[in-house]
Amino acid sequence: MNAPLKPRCGVDAVPSPARQTLDAQALREIELTPDGARVSLVGEDEAGRPIAFSLPSEALQQLVMSLPRVTRLALQRRHGDPSLRLVYPLGDWSLEAGAHTSLPLIVSLATPDGFEVSFAGSAATLQAFGAAVCHAATAEEPDELGTAASPFRRFDA
Repeated sequence: MNAPLKPRCGVDAVPSPARQTLDAQALREIELTPDGARVSLVGEDEAGRPIAFSLPSEALQQLVMSLPRVTRLALQRRHGDPSLRLVYPLGDWSLEAGAHTSLPLIVSLATPDGFEVSFAGSAATLQAFGAAVCHAATAEEPDELGTAASPFRRFDA
């Protein structure tokens, strides 16, 4: 499993002679090769010309694991508020058996518009998560949520 990339914060977006920088103004689509070997992020540059950034599909896991943190940091920097984070409405969830005995359960969370993420965990971990959700549902004050709750504020997508 590839680990998430750690964002380099405070780096100026000044082109370096050692690399080519594509300044996209919009992301238009994501293309997948028929064999699933490569994924292209297709967009437009500053002049409206089409550009694409192609990655091997193996790099997708690293990208997917890195984007939530980068998004949170960008949101906090852009608004000057370190308590902000992006929050999506929960539309559906499922629980299923996993393939590994060390992480026997898979919980999947999805938004109403189709964004989905899945986590594998032990029964004990998911039981603790369920207990925390039950506690939060009956808590009268947000401060009663305990250590699993964070001090972050929502920024709805």
